[in-house]
Amino acid sequence: MATKETELKKQSKKDKGPDIKAFYEDLRNLATTKNLTFEQILEVFKSTLISVLNKKYGPNSNIDIKIEPENNILDILVHFNVVEKVQSPDYEISLEEAKKIDPNAKIGSIVTIYESLENFSRVGAFDIKNIFKQRLKDLENELLYNEFLEKKGEIVTAQIQFSKGNKDILVSLGKIGAILPKNEQLAKEKYPPGKHIKAVIKDVILKKDPRRKDTDILIIISRSSPLFVKALFKEEVSEIQEGIVEIINIVREPGFRTKMLVKSNRIDVDPVGACVGIRGSRIQSILREIHNEKIDIVGYSDNPASMITQALNPAKITEVHVDPEAKEALVIVPDYEINKALGSGGKNVRLASQLLNYKINIKTEREFKEEMSSPETKAKLEALFHVGSNEEVEETDVEEETPISELPGLTKRVIELLESGGIKSVEQLVEILYPDDRSEPNIEALQKIPGINKNMAEYIAKIVNESVEIEDEEE
Repeated sequence: MATKETELKKQSKKDKGPDIKAFYEDLRNLATTKNLTFEQILEVFKSTLISVLNKKYGPNSNIDIKIEPENNILDILVHFNVVEKVQSPDYEISLEEAKKIDPNAKIGSIVTIYESLENFSRVGAFDIKNIFKQRLKDLENELLYNEFLEKKGEIVTAQIQFSKGNKDILVSLGKIGAILPKNEQLAKEKYPPGKHIKAVIKDVILKKDPRRKDTDILIIISRSSPLFVKALFKEEVSEIQEGIVEIINIVREPGFRTKMLVKSNRIDVDPVGACVGIRGSRIQSILREIHNEKIDIVGYSDNPASMITQALNPAKITEVHVDPEAKEALVIVPDYEINKALGSGGKNVRLASQLLNYKINIKTEREFKEEMSSPETKAKLEALFHVGSNEEVEETDVEEETPISELPGLTKRVIELLESGGIKSVEQLVEILYPDDRSEPNIEALQKIPGINKNMAEYIAKIVNESVEIEDEEE
């Protein structure tokens, strides 16, 4: 059946009704004040009107709102289908009622009620005001939530607003407030009101109150989290920002020590050196920020024994025996180094274990010697860590050879990989690269060493070629 849309004649906006132009201007000013776009304000207003009209006409009512600020148009239309018997009053109307709106109405046609802002009752106007205000707040919170969610893990500068005793501290981030909980504060650090501090955004939570049907944002910042130290390094070290150096893991015991595992994605960049900076220039500013808390930076290696040795800094290590499959290690230290290796309350070894995800067992040389004197214990250690196998280094002319570490241009990581592959001297490296008077370097032989790929092998060969004079065997 053909339908026909009719509309009540609108009152002349020149003589009656609200000033639509001024209304839109007010919304523009509101957008500026709230730091929102005009389009966002219009969308909130439109959804508010629909909500109020649904309350008046029904949740399934057919509402059409035309918002055209450039033409000073604000049309609020509610459409009804004219039917013989009304079953859905939200959008259906009887012919008798329809004719009161449009005398020409008939079954199958559509009649439209024109709503004006001034037609709303005082209750309706109050609803519009409250709903609009609440939805505007929800929109602001949503935008702030998304903004700070993207900043999670980043450094912010906060101003202390309120602090009292050993409790959580309220701070200001400019646009919004945040909380520095007691367990995220540095021990013995004072936080007087007005003081500016650096902290990391640890968490951003959007809280919804079902009773009030509104939302609120809770931002938690931290100075004791390992994320804080990680963010400080990212802020200070350009190679981390560019992705050349990667922080694989970081663990921290606030006020005692931080341990960080770093990896270089370029063979010519030493990750530890990049983080420390020339003469410690980069790490010094970070140490000042955390009140000279100790920081151990461990360079990633395919040799777990090497990483464990670095991770147990500042202790000197005698031997490291590793079971990579079980992720377990036996570390032997001099008797006088046991306290350094363990740390106060076992903190040092615990941090090293957390950093590398290894269970680390530490024994003094005396304890180890006593246990090895027992055949039963010795067999157990040999089964777990291959203790006693291949530990004797053959006495050759190694003392007369040049250590691999003296070859200029090799990074610490490359040296570790070569040594883990059994190459201890420059002479050994030359023999592998140029066997049987070979003129071209044997790149494939170096690639057999775990952790050395083709690019790294070519890089090593280039350094050898530039730094070592290869003499002919006959000569």
